[in-house]
Amino acid sequence: MGDDDKDFRADGITEVTGGRLQLGIRDIARAISTVLASSILLLWSPAVQAQESAPLSASPSAPPSAPVSGGRIADGHQIPTPVQPNSPSPLQPLTASPAGPDAGTSRPQPPAIFAQTPSALQESVLGRSRPEFQPQGIELDRLLSAVGLGAVGLGGDRSADKRSPVLSSFVVSPRVEVDVVHDSNLFREADATSDRITVVKPAIEIRSDWSSHALSVAINSKIGRHQKNSTEDYEDIGGRIAGSAEFFDSTKISAGVGLERTHSQRGEILDPGTTSGPALSYLTSVRLGVEHRIEPLNLRLIYTGSDVDFESSGTTDNDDLDRVDGRVAFRVGLEIDQGTSLFVEPSYNWRTFDRSVDSAGFQQDNDGIELLAGVTWDVSSVTFLEFALGYLRQEFDDPALSTIQGPSVSARMIWNPSDLWTVTLNSGRTVQETATPGQAGVLVTATDARIDYEFLYNTIVSVSTAYADEENSGSNQTDTRTNFGLRIRHLMNENLYVQFETNLIDLSSTDPQSEFDAFNSLVRLGVNM
Repeated sequence: MGDDDKDFRADGITEVTGGRLQLGIRDIARAISTVLASSILLLWSPAVQAQESAPLSASPSAPPSAPVSGGRIADGHQIPTPVQPNSPSPLQPLTASPAGPDAGTSRPQPPAIFAQTPSALQESVLGRSRPEFQPQGIELDRLLSAVGLGAVGLGGDRSADKRSPVLSSFVVSPRVEVDVVHDSNLFREADATSDRITVVKPAIEIRSDWSSHALSVAINSKIGRHQKNSTEDYEDIGGRIAGSAEFFDSTKISAGVGLERTHSQRGEILDPGTTSGPALSYLTSVRLGVEHRIEPLNLRLIYTGSDVDFESSGTTDNDDLDRVDGRVAFRVGLEIDQGTSLFVEPSYNWRTFDRSVDSAGFQQDNDGIELLAGVTWDVSSVTFLEFALGYLRQEFDDPALSTIQGPSVSARMIWNPSDLWTVTLNSGRTVQETATPGQAGVLVTATDARIDYEFLYNTIVSVSTAYADEENSGSNQTDTRTNFGLRIRHLMNENLYVQFETNLIDLSSTDPQSEFDAFNSLVRLGVNM
């Protein structure tokens, strides 16, 4: 934790500094957590009324098949996780880092510019429901009874023929994954050092099973142990609470809070080098969203904020990277036909560092705007397309740091040419922070594509490729990252699955000392309920 941690974030006071609004992220996070927790009694009342009108049976019943949406991010690919239709989207930017060394596509992707889950995603090879291989979860009241806590908490009468209507409306989904990873270039350097890493990833999620509204709590961890380079071992942990409520079939309010302790991926912007060990950081993130429909307009306002606190690594002073980020985006969509709409989305972002002047003498604070205009096409379960063009500009308080500006693009396509094939394409442009003194940031233009093939009903083969162009502002260095990957996922039953992945990574740069290539592979065994 940095010496400058005792700033406005600690007491949660909102200040205006340098003409830029500064928000107390931690107090906002605490407030949202309190509101979500206290909302339980209000949100589950429709479910309770419905259950009280029809007495619960003593035997468990399988929940209805749920579509697959969202999910964890591994090696730059989204691996969907079964959720209920009303479950909130995973909190951003709380994104799970790859299991072991990354496949080369760990650059944060631009946020999705659509709110609703496309029907094409629900019917995709990875997204569609497979009831025979879908974990059912455990109803919360049954789990508490099994561990001897049947009389604890909300629940009222717990006789054999009447269960708790409150606790039974929540489903608990535990999961454990074990990865064995081989990486040919652990430190992402020209002089490669190989290693074998064992990664254990326990996780648990408690989510509501209500007809309307949603509430979920999740905790996950990732423990990595290296066979040769024990200084690279890590223990990551994170959690989130998120919820949403719908009113009058035209308004939806969502909120979420995330806490995370994680390490930076080798070869990334914040990599401190081979002698310092992985850079550790603590992240508090919040998300607030409001969506409202007034025929034929769709309105959406989203605020995302994060408080990042880095630990120093060895002789590397990472406190220069401690900052508060925020982004507000407002979208107006005009539906011109069934499933087709035009939209404009202006946004404003700011980054305020704990140290007004870093150790190299530069003022790092910056803010920027982005304006997107595009079209969404989602008329069937076969094809989803969203494409937007615009302009972005990021300005820095220090006149010695160059303004980053240029065209902006955001695109996503999901195409199901048949029941056996899915083609997914994502593209976007973002401004990234950098740890290099004297450089304003990195303008990243990234594109990735994946083809999923259902070889068998319970075996999916995926081939992927990714490309990223990174322009370093303040220097003439330009990096190009490419990745080619293969993944085979086999569902053994509703509780067990195995997965094999292999990736070829290459970084080409105008600075020869930054170039590297790597090959990694992993075998994964997953257990979920």
